[in-house]
Amino acid sequence: MLKLLMILLVIFLVLGLYYFFFHREGFINNQETVFNDNKFKQITLPELENYDIEIAIPSGQILFNTIQGNWGISTDENNNGTTFGVYRDGYTSDGSIFKGKSGKRYKRLLEQGPYVLKYENRKNDKGGYDVNIFVDNKFIETAHNEGAPAKNLKVIGSNYDIYNNLTRNKQRGRRPIDYIKFIPKEVKETFKNIDNCNFSFHQKMRLRSAPNKTKKDELLAQYCPSEFGENAGVAKQDNNPNSQGIQQERQRQLTEAEARERDNRIEGQREEAKRQQLLQAELQRDNKLEEQRRVARLERQRRQREIEEQRLREQRARQLRIQKEQEEKDKQEQLRQRQREIIRKRQRQAIDAEKLRKTQAEEQLRKKAQEERNKNVDQKINDRIQNDPEPVQSSQCPKNCSAPTSINDSCDTNIFTNVIDGKSSYYRKCNWSCLREGDDDYVDYDKSGMDNNGNYVPYDINRDGCRINEQCKNCGVSNVKTDKYGKDWRKMMKEKVNEMINKFPDESSMLNEQEESIEENKVDLTYVNKMLKDGADNRLGGESVIYRPSYSKGYKPQNPNEGVSYYDSIWKFD
Repeated sequence: MLKLLMILLVIFLVLGLYYFFFHREGFINNQETVFNDNKFKQITLPELENYDIEIAIPSGQILFNTIQGNWGISTDENNNGTTFGVYRDGYTSDGSIFKGKSGKRYKRLLEQGPYVLKYENRKNDKGGYDVNIFVDNKFIETAHNEGAPAKNLKVIGSNYDIYNNLTRNKQRGRRPIDYIKFIPKEVKETFKNIDNCNFSFHQKMRLRSAPNKTKKDELLAQYCPSEFGENAGVAKQDNNPNSQGIQQERQRQLTEAEARERDNRIEGQREEAKRQQLLQAELQRDNKLEEQRRVARLERQRRQREIEEQRLREQRARQLRIQKEQEEKDKQEQLRQRQREIIRKRQRQAIDAEKLRKTQAEEQLRKKAQEERNKNVDQKINDRIQNDPEPVQSSQCPKNCSAPTSINDSCDTNIFTNVIDGKSSYYRKCNWSCLREGDDDYVDYDKSGMDNNGNYVPYDINRDGCRINEQCKNCGVSNVKTDKYGKDWRKMMKEKVNEMINKFPDESSMLNEQEESIEENKVDLTYVNKMLKDGADNRLGGESVIYRPSYSKGYKPQNPNEGVSYYDSIWKFD
């Protein structure tokens, strides 16, 4: 049983080796390869000259024009050689959708996915590689001699700086993709007549380990010259008629096959030429349309720039105009301010000069008046004490003459009685008196003295009012109530009330705050009220601002202050 298993294992091994060496297509894996992301990594592709590469950009993805891209397959990890993929938006600045081995960039403006970019790498007659570029199955352009064989493609993505970092905004990095497909477009025809060759196992192993295609062709020509040599397909000379007929038939068949192949090749070339013409025409139309779009876009941008520049010029002109107007206003305001300051300064100087002139004039007049007053001041004082002034008479009652409210020197000594309802009242006739400065009803009518122009204005009784009591004689007399002895009892009552207020301050403060009558005070003022009613004798006398002097005409008090005092002068001192 063990031997049987060993025999079966050897059979399977031999069959596997046979299939591995002789039944693979061209000894390489030419199947389609799919990569699901574009993260940087190294790859190894088969030795193919014709192939396609597809790159799918996801739906909804915005292709910004910043430093980022949908990296694809490249010959260099920094994308310096042949590079299949999108950089930036495919158009702006150094953006592109394909970069050739010479460094030339091929552009197409891409905005928002989905997109499918297809690249057809084909070997041309000159030994170079052309790349046909498609976007969504629409031919864009052919990059001549910019491609590379598949074996030169080494990496997916980019390893430069931070380009390998995934990004979904405007930052640097790589944009994601849906997939990258590598699609082979040829199958090597190695060993196409292998059934007609009888290789030994050693020859097969040497063919398998050949380093390149040239070496394989040399070995094939050496091991099987009838199929792969220089005279391959040419029958050997044979003198046998049957053999010659067979060779002629084979030669005819080969000639017909070559003719058919030539015709097919010519037809293919024609179709390829037509396809290329169509592609070129479509490319020209697309380029023309793209150029028109580009021109229109540039024209829009130019118009927008002109509009923006015009707006900026108008804004700057408006700002300059406003600034100039403001500067002009500031200059005018500064000029007006200087003018006002000059005017105020001149006014102050004029006022100061006028004041100085008036002061000097008044001082001179005052000195002159003082000299005049000093000459007869004693006589005028005596005249004032004896109530014998030398007034300026007036035919009417002067201003500031007031009816008497109390007994004074001008009152008549006779007492007369008036009985009303059986009750007697006593009165004395008193002349009107001249109000003094400080009295409640006093008004300053006096305009005499120095005027604003420095001129002296003489005293006028009709204009300036009275100055002494004698000037109020023409105003008449008034009845002043007294007691039966002719005394003014109001003075006594006033002093009594003040004395009691000083004695009882708490009660008096209430009286002052509420302005109540004497009868409503809390202090027992029965005696005071009785005196007010009965008119008791008032022997207080004295001098005050409120109450007029009660001295007799013959009384001459001693002057306690030697010299002249303002209250004894008939002149008004400022």
